[in-house]
Amino acid sequence: MSYLILGASSGLGRELANILAKNLNNLIIISRDERDLKTIKSDLEARFKIVVKYFVLDASSFDEVKNFLESNLSLLNETQGIMFPIGMVGYNSYYD
Repeated sequence: MSYLILGASSGLGRELANILAKNLNNLIIISRDERDLKTIKSDLEARFKIVVKYFVLDASSFDEVKNFLESNLSLLNETQGIMFPIGMVGYNSYYD
């Protein structure tokens, strides 16, 4: 079993990844930045001897999220928990 963290490359997501890895949980980490994901994966696997899978995904793209979920439903079966510590800033015409 493992934890899935969407937004794992910085801030709260990265800290959650560290805490869960320290407690010897395997991780599935997701972010837009592959370079950061590779670095985090290598670091956590070396320090805590856990398994880390990573996926590059832009959560602001509905189609990208939909395609990811359709292609990786089996990942959800192996997760103990799913975390979404992501933030987005965008233009919303509602506030005009």
